Parts: sequence; C-alpha cells; structure tokens
Amino acid sequence: MGNHQVVDVALVHDEAELLAFRVAYMDPMISHHIFVEANVTHRGRARAFSLTDIWPGPLPPNVQVVRIEIPTAVIECHDRWAIEEYSRQWAMSYACYNYPEATIVISDADEVPSRDQLEKLPDATKRFGRIALPMVTSYRHLNWVEHCGLATWKKARAFAAADYHHAMRFRRAHPLAALTGQHFRYLGYRADRVNLKHQDFAHEEFDRGLFAHKTALRLSEEFVLSTLPSTDKWGCGVLRVQGPHQLTGPATQLLQTRPDFMEERQHIPGIVNRVAAATRLARNFSPPSNKSVAEDLPTSNRHDFFEAVRRQLLVISGLGVFIRTLRRVLTTRPSGQGRSITDIARGVNRFGDWGMTSAAPVENFQIMSVK
Repeated sequence: MGNHQVVDVALVHDEAELLAFRVAYMDPMISHHIFVEANVTHRGRARAFSLTDIWPGPLPPNVQVVRIEIPTAVIECHDRWAIEEYSRQWAMSYACYNYPEATIVISDADEVPSRDQLEKLPDATKRFGRIALPMVTSYRHLNWVEHCGLATWKKARAFAAADYHHAMRFRRAHPLAALTGQHFRYLGYRADRVNLKHQDFAHEEFDRGLFAHKTALRLSEEFVLSTLPSTDKWGCGVLRVQGPHQLTGPATQLLQTRPDFMEERQHIPGIVNRVAAATRLARNFSPPSNKSVAEDLPTSNRHDFFEAVRRQLLVISGLGVFIRTLRRVLTTRPSGQGRSITDIARGVNRFGDWGMTSAAPVENFQIMSVK
C-alpha cells in the first residue's frame, strides 16, 4: 500500500466498544478514522451524549469524532431517512475535502472490512473506481451468521476522493476479491438496547416498543434467528452457527478479547419450527406499524412454515422483487435532484443530492474530545 492514505469514515451513535475494536483492528492499514455523529437522532431529537462521552479510554490520535448540525430543512422533512442520507453525504464530502488524494472507506460503525480488503483497496480503486466490500453478516453473536456465512452484504464502499458522488452507497460498485469483512449487527445487544436503537433508527417500521423487542429477542435466541427476520428475503432470517475455525478475520480478532460474543449451540430446533418462528416474527414487524404484537407466538405451526416457503418461491423466481419494484415506481413521489429511476425502483437514495461537494469546505460542525 506504500504511503497512500486510506481514510476510514463511519456514521456512529453509541457503538463505542465496537468502534474501539474497529480502530485497533484496522489501524495497520488506515491513516485516519473520521467518526461522524449528528446533533440530533434520526427522530429529530437532540442527541443526549457524544461518542466521546462513552469512549473506553483516551481517544487515539488518528481518530476524529465530528458532530454535525443537521439543518432545519432536513429535520422538517419529517423522515428519518433524510437525516441518515444528509449525514452520510456530509461525512463523505468532509473526508474528501480534507484528504483529496486518499482512498475513502465509507460504512456504518458495525461494518468492519478485513485487513486483506484494506490492503488491496488503493490498487482496486485505481483499476475499477467504486469498490464494494463484501461482508458476512452476523446477528448478536459474532458466529451466528446469515446466508450460510456467504458474504452477501455489500453496502460498505471505497472510492478515490476525487470520485466523490452523493449516492456512493447506492450505486453499483465492483466487489473486491479478498478475504471478507464482517457486518456485526446488534452485537451483544439485549432487548432494551435493541429497543433504544430502533427508537432512533432510520427504519421507522422497527420502532415497536420494548415488549415487542423482548418477544422478538426471546424467540430469535431460542430458534437461532436474525433479530428481525423477513420471509421476503432469502433465508427467512434463519442463521447458521459457525465454529471458531470458520470465522472471518475481524471476528477471529474480536474473539480474542471478547470470547463472550461467541455462542455455540449443542441443540438447535428443527427447520420447520425455526422457519415458523421467523414467519410469526416477520408478520409482527411488517407494516402497518400500529398493529398489536402477539403475547405468545406459537412456533410449530406448519401453516406458517408453508407460508414462508411460498414467499421464498417468490424470492427465488424474482416475482417478489418485481412486485415490490412496481409498487415503488407507481407510488413514489416525484424524483428529486440526483435520484434516478433505478433509485426509485430500489427504494434508495430517497432525498437525492443535498448539495454537498468534495471541492468546498463543509460547515456547521464541531470536533469532539474525550472529557
């Protein structure tokens, strides 16, 4: 990699421990880490604390925590995705302006690239331009993975600063051929923290209250499921429990300091019961969000299993995707500047271009320090 700079940029909230691990793991390949937090949550509420208030120990010299002020015009959209998309565009433009010759990695706090990916980034961005960083996705435990451990999560991006684009996370990118990273979803979370996360999460449909999340987490743990399964996505949220020799590089490194984040199961319920449980959970967390949550969710109902099979056939055939795409195109409001028909069909880049640029300094921010 030589002297070429690689800058790590992530949107953050309260993931101090995971971010400290991220810095320690990525540091050999990273020149600077820029962690961006908004002054309000996705619900538009004032943020009660900074990441620096809960950082474990002194802030490393190559880590910068930046708090940005979300403009009133963004908050008045009354849509959590407006704050999410504005924050990401701001973070990318800030990094590109300050490090115009660098390779920029933009991701969420829980998306940790592998060292092999980071090592290959500068050459890959020169050759292909935008790069996607494939990752294995785990839920709650570092060895509970979806899609049989395949690296299907590809939303983390890398690009040369000169190639900044506001919709970088949503545009097609060349998948990097390297040892995969890991998306640590809800790592170590209990129901109360899941509930707090979803209160301020961009996905408003997940904000269902503490009781709903206690029910969901109990069944997800019992039947080895993702935190919020979906029968409209491949696999129904049924997870695979990996052994220590099957882990990704980031997970193997994390295991050394947090062995409690790994959980192996001697007995796992049968697939019919697991898929039935996933079906009931998916039903309770799908729109409309004002419906009641069942107090006791039976999990041996074969009707639920075959309902999941029917939905999976729609996924495999592509009909499910076609129906969702058609619905989006027919019901979505007119496209804003910087939003393509493909974005509308995929349901992404909802607010288009907020007018950031990599060539001019961004404003309204504060550099935070550990107190």
